[in-house]
Amino acid sequence: MKKLTLLSVILAVLLSASCVMPEYEPIYYEYEQTLNEEIIDYGNHFRIYRTSYRVEGEHHHWLYRFEILNNYGEIVLSETTHRRWDLGYVNERTLRLHGFAGPQTAWVQFYATDKDEFSQVFLAHHLVIGDLIAHIEWSFYGNHTLIVQHIFDTSLYYRKFALENLSSAAHPDFVIRYMEYFGGSRIAVTYLAGEERVETTVIFDL
Repeated sequence: MKKLTLLSVILAVLLSASCVMPEYEPIYYEYEQTLNEEIIDYGNHFRIYRTSYRVEGEHHHWLYRFEILNNYGEIVLSETTHRRWDLGYVNERTLRLHGFAGPQTAWVQFYATDKDEFSQVFLAHHLVIGDLIAHIEWSFYGNHTLIVQHIFDTSLYYRKFALENLSSAAHPDFVIRYMEYFGGSRIAVTYLAGEERVETTVIFDL
């Protein structure tokens, strides 16, 4: 199994959520790594380690090392960052990876343990609905779109829904309040609309 290695720093500007593996904040500092690395969380398919380091003239800081494992215990992804990720299971066969690339840009990605497969990286507000994910496709021109798709295979399900008259913002996370799935086949999106930022809810049939 070829081991996947990530570069540092997610691209500051992504015009769509169709990117591949995420890239993270680079570690620029030269540091003295101590010998007190400890495992702080783990599951059947992941391990999180924490290590302290010291930049000359500063106090100790934390580094986090994340390992994603397949069903055979082999490491399929390993990354060290300054920011701790949130790792957990969506269901018994899907692991969710969630973190931040910068102070205001959240990302989420999924790992299918039964297929040994990573999803694309999704940015901005999202909602998981079984094997589907609803997320916002962000545009500099304000034409934000709600996309509902299969997490791993868009040939199984993929639909776009226009979100009209969203308030101007640098990022949809500032105007999307929340998303809710209900009735077995409908999704409601609540967002701020227009220059007066009026809270508005629209409902889409899937």
